[in-house]
Amino acid sequence: MRMCLRAYAVLGGAPSAAVVVAASPSVVRADGVGAHSSDISCKVSSVEGCFVDDGDNRTFTYEVISTGDDLTQESCAAACYEVSTKLSLNFTHSAVEFGVQCFCGTDAERAGAQPAPGGAGDCAAMPCGGNAKESCGGADRMLIFKADCSGSLPPSLPNGHAYGCQPGGVAEKLPF
Repeated sequence: MRMCLRAYAVLGGAPSAAVVVAASPSVVRADGVGAHSSDISCKVSSVEGCFVDDGDNRTFTYEVISTGDDLTQESCAAACYEVSTKLSLNFTHSAVEFGVQCFCGTDAERAGAQPAPGGAGDCAAMPCGGNAKESCGGADRMLIFKADCSGSLPPSLPNGHAYGCQPGGVAEKLPF
């Protein structure tokens, strides 16, 4: 799965949503995180359940944008692991939604998640783009899970820098 971090800035240790494309003001999106995710291996260790999500008020505020058609629960976990490790964001959970979306979240965000009224069945509606045997949530339904990940990460960059793997992308156009 090819994913590349388009742009991300850390200002004073906190992520800056202003420099990243966002679906809503509360969501920080990393467009295609994990250019080197193939070096990271993840295995889902526990499924927390199916939860309601709202595009205007996301359950998890960090969205990883993938190519969608090859998203799996494991590739989502690998992207969250990479971002969490590189940027010290302390993500403890990963989530998939709508068959093509990947989110990363904290224990606090997970604690505030509202269970889907239809239970696990609500998240079985859409298979993952990269593995049709895996469930990847549904419309406004987030399948939240934990994973055990390991592997080597690509080198880190200093705070305030954008990095990416697509020439001419937004990372090249940012003023920092």
